[in-house]
Amino acid sequence: MLNGVGFGLVVAALTAAAVNVVPPTLTGMAGATTSLVRDLGQTLGPAIVGAVALGMATSRLTGSLPGAGLTPKEHGIASAVLHEGGPLALHSADLGPLSAKLAPYTTDALARGYHNGLILTAVACAAAAVIAAVFVGFGPSGTRPAEAEGSAA
Repeated sequence: MLNGVGFGLVVAALTAAAVNVVPPTLTGMAGATTSLVRDLGQTLGPAIVGAVALGMATSRLTGSLPGAGLTPKEHGIASAVLHEGGPLALHSADLGPLSAKLAPYTTDALARGYHNGLILTAVACAAAAVIAAVFVGFGPSGTRPAEAEGSAA
């Protein structure tokens, strides 16, 4: 929830920053550009976060399976499921008693993987906030009608 609120606030600030730094004749283009970038981020963001999270979970599971107290046959089954379907498949597969043995490992690996994915989104949000903060106060000098009216009086 915090992630969504943060991105909502940052997107509004970035749009305001983009519109404020261009001449009034280009504000539509600036708004459209920020909309395009937002849509691209909404498409690529979950894919990148998912790839990072699941990649880290797979790596963690690969390292923790040898110490999970599995028989060689169980280890072979778990490794095959992990290799073919990834950590979500291993977590949700009905492998009988083996599923109960693997549950703590798969839960931990997925939680840590998605934790790292959310840290990645927080870093992206912070970077966007810095960019917005730098540009929010800037505007083209002498091009705004309100500024021109105020200076003439």
